[in-house]
Amino acid sequence: MAAMSSGQWVVQPNGDLDQRRLLSDLKHHPKPQERPEDKEKIQYAAAKMYGLGYKRGEIAKRLRKYLIDAYEQEQRPDLQHRAAVRRLKKWEMEQKFRDLIWEFAVVKNDLRNEEILEGVFQKARRGRVDAAKLLLELTGRYSPKGETAPTNVAIVFGTVPRPPVDTGTVEGNAKAVEP
Repeated sequence: MAAMSSGQWVVQPNGDLDQRRLLSDLKHHPKPQERPEDKEKIQYAAAKMYGLGYKRGEIAKRLRKYLIDAYEQEQRPDLQHRAAVRRLKKWEMEQKFRDLIWEFAVVKNDLRNEEILEGVFQKARRGRVDAAKLLLELTGRYSPKGETAPTNVAIVFGTVPRPPVDTGTVEGNAKAVEP
């Protein structure tokens, strides 16, 4: 299966980012924390990896040289890793970064909805009543007791002739009746 392009980044069929493309985009800036646009690129890459299910330590390992500054790059590898993890933790506190992670996670999970429904269908076919109820509820063919959805009824009067309007007056000849 070929890799599919997701905007600027290439995503492999197993959900991994194409590391060569990701890293080559970031290599042009040896000190990424000095310029805000570089920080945004790195945050974008890190958020994408979070959204795809990578753990903080794995992201820190793969993006370490882009997450740390020049001074930290001169330190031992274990200290570099700690500094990269610290930077990621700091970013995790930012609402904008968390929103970006959420967007990527939603896209990833939306692409798996068919797999989820297929799994529920398989369980229902094997006799799981709860799975069958859930599947029927999702398709709109079942509603649990007490949960009746309002029914939309449309009444169309297009071809029915309107009745004459009653004005309250009576026409005709009347005779007086004597007592």
